[in-house]
Amino acid sequence: DVSDSPSYLNLSSGINAEYGVVEKRHNIAILLASLVTHSVFEGGAVGVERETQTLLGLLGAILIHKCAIALTLGSRLVTQKIRFQKGCIYAMLLSLGTPVGIVMGVTVEAKLNGSILDLVSATIQALGIGIFLYITFAEILFPELKDKQNMQYKIPIICLGIVVIGCASLLHDHNHGSHEDHDHH
Repeated sequence: DVSDSPSYLNLSSGINAEYGVVEKRHNIAILLASLVTHSVFEGGAVGVERETQTLLGLLGAILIHKCAIALTLGSRLVTQKIRFQKGCIYAMLLSLGTPVGIVMGVTVEAKLNGSILDLVSATIQALGIGIFLYITFAEILFPELKDKQNMQYKIPIICLGIVVIGCASLLHDHNHGSHEDHDHH
């Protein structure tokens, strides 16, 4: 039967069955590469940070953030039926990203100073945020929103997540902003 052939072209949907397997592997590879790259830049931001209070805030945010990243990667590995051994390798690669970035950041911080260090630090943070936004939208939200199932829950939960993060950010800025602007007596 022609439909059992792995390279059968399904004319009704226009999708090649063999291409679907390659596309899934490609998607997981892009997600993993994006997450590892983001983790390296995230670690780099920690490595170049000089202020203790900011460093502690970064570490707390990274801790919470890593839980979401692990859940995202784990669920993608399960839904795409990636073998357990390969999934362990992917998880190990992801877990190495932040420490590698920290070492790179500490090295950069030790060799640079002043405005050049500030420029490098800002660049590392900007690249990390850009990669984070790419992962959030292109690799997580858009594929999730393609699946129309439970849409009545997805949109409000996404909006709630955005509001919670925005409020937390505002509270953090208020609590750690310039103390000269406030009378705390």
